[in-house]
Amino acid sequence: MFMITVRSSEAQLQNQVEEVGHLGLTGGNTNALSSKLNHAINRISQGKINVGVNQIEAFINQVNTLLNSGKLIQSEADDLIAAANAAIVSAETISSPSEAAMKT
Repeated sequence: MFMITVRSSEAQLQNQVEEVGHLGLTGGNTNALSSKLNHAINRISQGKINVGVNQIEAFINQVNTLLNSGKLIQSEADDLIAAANAAIVSAETISSPSEAAMKT
C-alpha cells in the first residue's frame, strides 16, 4: 500500500522559498525571488488566487531573466519553473472546487 500526499500551493511555494535560499545567488536576487513567492503565498492564503498566480508568473519571469544572464543554470531554472507551474495548478484547482471534484 502507498500513500499520496497532496500539498497545498502555499506549502509548495514555501518549499520553493527554501530552494531559492540554497541556490547561491546574491542576496538581492535571492530576496527578489523569495519576495515574489512570499507575496504569492500571502495572496493565495487570502483567497486572492489571481493575484497570487500573477506573483508566481512574475517569479517565473525573473527566473528566466536570471537564466539568460547566466546567474542560474538550465537545470536550476527548469526545476524552479516546474515547481512554480505545479503551484499555479494547485492554486487554480482550489479556487474552483467543483472542477476539482469532477477530476477525481
